[in-house]
Amino acid sequence: MIKALKEGFLHYADFSGRTARAGFWNFVVGTHLLILLCMLPALLEFFRFYDFLLHDVRFVELIFGGGMVTPESLDVEAMGSVLQELAGEYMAAHGPFYTELVGMVLGGVLALVVLLPTVAITVRRLRDAGCSVMWVLPPVLSLLPVPYVSTLAMLLSLVTLVMCCLPTREQLPAVPPVQ
Repeated sequence: MIKALKEGFLHYADFSGRTARAGFWNFVVGTHLLILLCMLPALLEFFRFYDFLLHDVRFVELIFGGGMVTPESLDVEAMGSVLQELAGEYMAAHGPFYTELVGMVLGGVLALVVLLPTVAITVRRLRDAGCSVMWVLPPVLSLLPVPYVSTLAMLLSLVTLVMCCLPTREQLPAVPPVQ
């Protein structure tokens, strides 16, 4: 995996050539693990806060007290004030979250850093699988903050994911020029 990460970052903007399945998946899994490792403290703190909320009677009563929850039955002002009060109590008990904040920022920066190498290695992998390199567009378009475009692009990204799983296709010999 270390070798795949080195190769991916060395050829971060090389969109020519091919990348085998193992190299592609080792790079993708390695970068995702690095990002997850950076964000792990914040994720654990989130679960700890979620557990705190679910064990507080005020929150549970606010959400589930009226039976079935519908958009009309939610009192947004009451929910906001209860959540603000609970967050203040939680902060007083557990202190500020500087480590978690640094981890989130570091994870976000790392995600931006690996974006270009990931697009490049995906283009090389699609070429190696014998697919059109245009299939790299759905995962990139899914990052746009446009609701319908990003939703459709996320669904089409599944096709790209399947294509990245295909085995290597042998290169076809060059067609001789017609005389």
